[in-house]
Amino acid sequence: MVRLKHRYLVVQLSWPDGRAAEGLTEQILLQAVRDSLATCHGDIGLGSALLSLQVKYYCSYTHVLLLRCDRDSCVQVQHALALLTTL
Repeated sequence: MVRLKHRYLVVQLSWPDGRAAEGLTEQILLQAVRDSLATCHGDIGLGSALLSLQVKYYCSYTHVLLLRCDRDSCVQVQHALALLTTL
């Protein structure tokens, strides 16, 4: 039996004007990360990370996001998060 190994990424969202976007949900953030993955790494990168990519926690007060991804696609998700500029 194969054990799936996951990595957890803690991300703090910040905006240039200091004001947070209203109405952010876990689904909107997950879709933004998926779109960024598709832009950065194409269909292959998106497909490899899509199975295990999951938003575990999002706090709208502190703007902290906890993402779960598998070990093999962790670096790709980090690249996609770094290049995420709009929501």
